[in-house]
Amino acid sequence: MRLSAEELYHLELAHRKARSKKEGDKIKCIIAWGQGYSWEIIRSILLISDGTIKNYLDAYQQGGLKALLKTHYESHNHKLSVEEKKLLSEYIDRNNVLTSAQVCAYVKRRFGKVYTTNGMSQTLKRLGFSYKKPKRKPGKSCYWRQFEFWLNFRLIMAFLKENEAMYCLDATGFEHNSRLDYGWMRKGQDKFVKSNSGRQRLNVNGAYNPVTNEVITVCQKENMNSETNIALIKKILQANPEKQRILLFLDNAPMNKSRKLKEFVEEQKGRVEVYYLPVYSPNLNLIERLWRMSKKKLLSNRYYSSFARFRSVIEDFFDRRIHRMKKDLTKLMKPSFMLFDS
Repeated sequence: MRLSAEELYHLELAHRKARSKKEGDKIKCIIAWGQGYSWEIIRSILLISDGTIKNYLDAYQQGGLKALLKTHYESHNHKLSVEEKKLLSEYIDRNNVLTSAQVCAYVKRRFGKVYTTNGMSQTLKRLGFSYKKPKRKPGKSCYWRQFEFWLNFRLIMAFLKENEAMYCLDATGFEHNSRLDYGWMRKGQDKFVKSNSGRQRLNVNGAYNPVTNEVITVCQKENMNSETNIALIKKILQANPEKQRILLFLDNAPMNKSRKLKEFVEEQKGRVEVYYLPVYSPNLNLIERLWRMSKKKLLSNRYYSSFARFRSVIEDFFDRRIHRMKKDLTKLMKPSFMLFDS
């Protein structure tokens, strides 16, 4: 045994007087250890971790039973009133609140009441708040222009003829480096993802058909420009030889309004029509969702040892794999938009 019979006797007496289950578990842990049981057996019986066992033993060995049962929780009888809860909710709605400690400081300063961070987290949940990332929105936008575009887009899509096709166009860049993202891993352990020292990019200019879920892309290492746009539109025309009218929806990037592109569109003699999104409205371009989804699938927590392999995987995804994901695309690319005002 690691403890004397007298020490074990006093621990057993203390266990009978324990005021809570947690106090009882602390004492049982020390009794089991004192009787010679292994950490593995203690862990399986009390359902606690090795770290918890160590903390209990350290406290007992350094300060005896008093140190073992000491609690660091500062209790209080001060609860927020209904009016104070309302003011606190308004404060969180108005401000950028990053931590529960920040809320504790505000409550202490404003109402003179002390909360632990854990207690405040529970209070915030009861008030209807949750801890999550905010979403981005355009800094400059006009709600009514967005609404007008949305209505026009839905009408065009609803009354599209058999000899017509519509595409949402946009370009994006895939950086040849690891993109760290949330994922499941064993508690208390870290996972490491290799990274590259370079910053090479593969640029993708794409078109998405919201009616058929068809995706057409042009991939290149060089930056996108009006000539790349023209090459993409040519691929769209080649993929739709029977269509007499192709409707394209683009944002207001300079390459989308270049003289070369306008001349090319005019050469098609009415077969190609261009519609521009309202300014500061990337939320209205469906293909933006495709870019987010593809980057998550292809880049999140992934390492590609060479740029050639990196490029091959991306090109294969847009040339072949994406066409087998029509069910996922139908769910992801529904033509419903969140409209913003600045």
